[in-house]
Amino acid sequence: MTFGELLEESKNLVEQLSDTVKEEFRPLSIDQLNWKPSAKKWSVIECLDHINTAGRHYIKHISKNLDLGQNTNSDLNREYHAGFWGKKAAESMKPAEGGVIKNKMSTFPSMMPDYSNLNTEMVIDETDYQFETFLNLIKRSENYDLEKVKIKSLLGGLLMFKLGDAYSFSLNHAHRHIVQAKNVMKHQYFPR
Repeated sequence: MTFGELLEESKNLVEQLSDTVKEEFRPLSIDQLNWKPSAKKWSVIECLDHINTAGRHYIKHISKNLDLGQNTNSDLNREYHAGFWGKKAAESMKPAEGGVIKNKMSTFPSMMPDYSNLNTEMVIDETDYQFETFLNLIKRSENYDLEKVKIKSLLGGLLMFKLGDAYSFSLNHAHRHIVQAKNVMKHQYFPR
């Protein structure tokens, strides 16, 4: 995969996720957005809030590193080489075909949705805003070396992603939780 193909794939995924939020989640009622299949499962709005929490981290660090203006590159036809851990992390997040989340995992306590204080409209607005921001960052990234620009993961300095891997990981993570939210809506007791 080339630099250009990675950015195009990332852009297409963001657009797909953004369309899902606008077409499938925004029309839901407050009761539908907050409905949970069980006490230990997340509602649609909690899935979106979790996406937003992680997205804030990656948007902040990607923006900061692009603003430095270092490691520029104009060759979008250059072959992209994912980092070992970045590739593993991104693949672990990617949902399987048909809405199956293959690798169940717990989230960090700091990434848990804020159950007590979720304003559904604000959460959805932030999700829309973040997807638009990711699209702008991807466009800006056309001028940067996706392998040399390093982005802090949620593990801080313990794990640094290449810029291309940061996009793959963060967008696969968002995709995973969009699928999770859609699965909530498929539940037999979901309010119609």
